[in-house]
Amino acid sequence: MKWKLVLVIMLFTCCRKSLTDEQQITKSGKTVVGKWKLIQYYKENTDGNGEWIPTDTSNVQLIRFTADGKFSHNANFVIQEGINSYKFLEPHKILLYSTTTTDSVKYFYKQDASPEMIFNPLCLEFSCMRKFGRVE
Repeated sequence: MKWKLVLVIMLFTCCRKSLTDEQQITKSGKTVVGKWKLIQYYKENTDGNGEWIPTDTSNVQLIRFTADGKFSHNANFVIQEGINSYKFLEPHKILLYSTTTTDSVKYFYKQDASPEMIFNPLCLEFSCMRKFGRVE
């Protein structure tokens, strides 16, 4: 009887439901809202490993997401000038786009720790990863 109870407990703890893509997007849409500042970038070493490097304090990059789908940035954040909106395509992909031109770009988004997020253009190398910290 004791083994049956242990087995039942293990089954319940192992079969936890994961969030659907739609639920993940809804959750991400709530947590991304706010003002963010670039705090680190990932530098890949020649041996295949890498490390997070603090940003240059003279190159402050700021971005802002609003709850109504607006995106803004300061002059140091390099992107097409007309881009002013965003939407989630998948749980970890955001489309930044312009409402006045055809400009758009896809970005990777991941947030493990609530005051920080990884946010960078989609790329194959790890060296393009950027980490932002919440400002407000």
